[in-house]
Amino acid sequence: MKTLSLHQFRRVRLLSSWAAHQEYLKSLIRDTVPKQIHRPSALPSVINHSQKLPDASLTTVTWSKRRKPKSRVADNARSGYLLLKNPVTQSALTPRSFTTPSYTSPIVSITEGEILPLKAILNPKQTLVESIERMNDWFKDLDLNVICPEIKSSGNLAAYVPRSYTLTQLVKLGVDLSKIESVPGVANMLVKMDFHSSIEPVLWKLSDLGFSLNQIARVLTVFPKILQVPLGEIERRIFYFLERGFNQAFVVDMLHRYPLVLQLTSIEVDRQLGEVQTLFHLTVQQVRTVVTSVPNVILHPISKIKDNYVILTKMIGFSPESSKEMVLVSSKLLITDRERLLKNFAFMHSQLDLSLQSIQMWPSVLSAAPQILEQRATFLVRRGLFQPDPMK
Repeated sequence: MKTLSLHQFRRVRLLSSWAAHQEYLKSLIRDTVPKQIHRPSALPSVINHSQKLPDASLTTVTWSKRRKPKSRVADNARSGYLLLKNPVTQSALTPRSFTTPSYTSPIVSITEGEILPLKAILNPKQTLVESIERMNDWFKDLDLNVICPEIKSSGNLAAYVPRSYTLTQLVKLGVDLSKIESVPGVANMLVKMDFHSSIEPVLWKLSDLGFSLNQIARVLTVFPKILQVPLGEIERRIFYFLERGFNQAFVVDMLHRYPLVLQLTSIEVDRQLGEVQTLFHLTVQQVRTVVTSVPNVILHPISKIKDNYVILTKMIGFSPESSKEMVLVSSKLLITDRERLLKNFAFMHSQLDLSLQSIQMWPSVLSAAPQILEQRATFLVRRGLFQPDPMK
């Protein structure tokens, strides 16, 4: 007897047409209802080929004449009539009929917390139409909460992973659910999503664009809301960089390191890079060089980039052309904190007595950590090894 699985139940629910629904129920009935097997009754065996007497109470035994009896007593004992303790009657030799228990109402025996098996409502004596009707009633009355009890509310996704196919597949992919939980609204979004219809197309699209499984897992971990972005929009956001002359390998690596770039539309990215280009008077190739060196410039607020430009040109005193050259040499100046820029310049110009021309030769010192810069410069000065003039 086969047991109906939950997968078969869901499949029956999802069948759209009535004809397909009935055909599937017929196949379930064929697999579930046991076939009526003909079992011929075996005649009770009689010891030593005994023959039944007319009175059905005694039996005589025929012995082979292989050897003669040693005595008359033995001869009488072996050839005499033997009384049976359990005489064989005619009714015992009649074939036994295979009877099927009578059918009872299927819903009456259901108790709270118990599920009536499907085999209990099917009977070989039923017609096919009657069996289909009873199976339809069984599916309607089936309570899924009894099979899969409702999970209590939890503060994280760990409690839902064993019962959610979507979360299980994401964990197998390598997605860090502990980081996804911190994004507002994402936990509820993932629990309600269907893996095959909502998540799998995004995975295939990223794979077709050159992303590996590890890179896809990081993208989903950092930017899980990409699952809500249409596939066409994802393709346009990635193709924007390819159409601007960026290498595909670089684009994939950049989005792997900074997945939040996919959060911006192609128009927003173009506006951000356009303002940087206008601010420092860069060419298209120079903008491409800056983005290749520091991809985070796409995500950095443009207001802070403008503040750094004002510090370099107005407060420190570099010319716009010198600032442009410094940015091309060390693009990290665009995303460096303004307090760090001012503190490093004050140390280099005031304590080490370096001119603007000398600082311009090593623009990366303005982006260095202030503590490390002071420790290394002080060590070189005390050892007499500090020599900033390249002509000496």
